[in-house]
Amino acid sequence: MKALMAWDTAVPLVVFAATYGHVPLLSAVLMTVLAPLAIGALGGYHDRLNPFGSAIALVGRLALVSTLCVWVGWVAAAAIGSSARVLLFAMISAVMPLGWIVGRAFLRVMPRNRERVLIVGGGLTAARVVDLSFRHPEARMRVVGFVDANPLSRIADGLPNLGAVQDLVDKVVGHRIDRVIVCFSQAPDGDLVDSLRACEGLGVTVNIVPRFFELAGSSSRMTSLGGLPLVDISPPGERLIERAAKRIVDIVGASALLILSAPVLLAAAVAIKLEDRGPVLYRSPRLGRNGVVYEMLKLRTMVQNADRDQFEAARAKALVSGQLKHDHDLRITRIGLRLRALSLDEIPQLVNVLRGEMSLVGPRSVQPNEAYGVSGWQIARFASKPGITGLWQVLGRSELAWDERMDLDCSYTRHWSFGFDLRILARTASVVLSRSGAR
Repeated sequence: MKALMAWDTAVPLVVFAATYGHVPLLSAVLMTVLAPLAIGALGGYHDRLNPFGSAIALVGRLALVSTLCVWVGWVAAAAIGSSARVLLFAMISAVMPLGWIVGRAFLRVMPRNRERVLIVGGGLTAARVVDLSFRHPEARMRVVGFVDANPLSRIADGLPNLGAVQDLVDKVVGHRIDRVIVCFSQAPDGDLVDSLRACEGLGVTVNIVPRFFELAGSSSRMTSLGGLPLVDISPPGERLIERAAKRIVDIVGASALLILSAPVLLAAAVAIKLEDRGPVLYRSPRLGRNGVVYEMLKLRTMVQNADRDQFEAARAKALVSGQLKHDHDLRITRIGLRLRALSLDEIPQLVNVLRGEMSLVGPRSVQPNEAYGVSGWQIARFASKPGITGLWQVLGRSELAWDERMDLDCSYTRHWSFGFDLRILARTASVVLSRSGAR
């Protein structure tokens, strides 16, 4: 946090040094002092893992802080009769957020900026948190160990057991822990609450995985009853205006992306045709909303006739059982490898979006041969159109097990909102560019 505050203070100083003589000293001092105070007031230093929440919120709030600082500086300049130019202050308002964003990106990739995490509990939920911390390095978490009296062998084999829950405070101090994540424990609640309060007193961030977290989602809200916190996991009701806005975004977005990607599509089509003279498009039957079958379009990345019925049945069975291996599929062509690495093979799905068979954001598309792996509560995933991107895309892509994909699909369907779609779209670009989980 100290490094981030220092950077946020340094950015306006550098800006004013570059504009020395053009901005009144009073304005420069006020804006330099106000910047970190305003960022802190908006929660910018509260959580080192994810200050401000999503990238969209980060940019918006930093821009708001910059605008506020520039307004104060302009008023101060006018009060002392300075003739500072409006255009100069407008430039400062645009440059400062860029400097703050660059600083955050730089600090996040520094190895020493990773948080040291201690997990309370040693069960399946703790093991899942450990797996997610490895799968998502962007979270900047380093799990040091866990405390639990009777841990599962799965988590005990990979991380050291630092002791019982009663030793939590001593272990937090001894191992310089930044964050404690509570993943259920058999320790008495009273003892655990006292230990967590002591951790908060040491300045340690405490996170609690809620009971029945499988039902919670982005739309879950905290309410209270006489001061007792309650987590509202009820899905939002039908919102016709938001549904209409989603369809408008689908049509406008798909049309624009098809036009912009036309040169890339043409070049890819020529490369595919020259490689083996086969068809450019791959047409695959998929299950859409309410289980209706549609034909999904992709650029062909495999050899011709790679989807013979007997192979697809075996592939579906391996995928559902978690035994499918992606790394050594000899059916993928040389051009196909490059198309998949950049996710360019998915561009033709924009046509499916225009037809109304898919959406830009939604659950992962499912083949008919995979349908037997969808049962019980998982069937709820078919209440939404499949998406070109979705939670499965930004949280793991091909690295996710089948059950995790179903969990994410149902969570999206249950807690969908228009704002949720926008956040997923914003994260998709960075995931694709980093080639995370691409196969």
